[in-house]
Amino acid sequence: MKFMDNDTIALAALGVICICGVFLHMENLCAAAVGAIGGYIGSRVATDGR
Repeated sequence: MKFMDNDTIALAALGVICICGVFLHMENLCAAAVGAIGGYIGSRVATDGR
């Protein structure tokens, strides 16, 4: 698996969105981004079996 693929870019974008949400005091935006990151990681663990 390559390090820089579409999944890495999407996770980095969600991280940037979460950081912007913290600085702009938009808790709902940050919570949604963290939930999306957690959902992605959970789905990868569930399908890869790691």
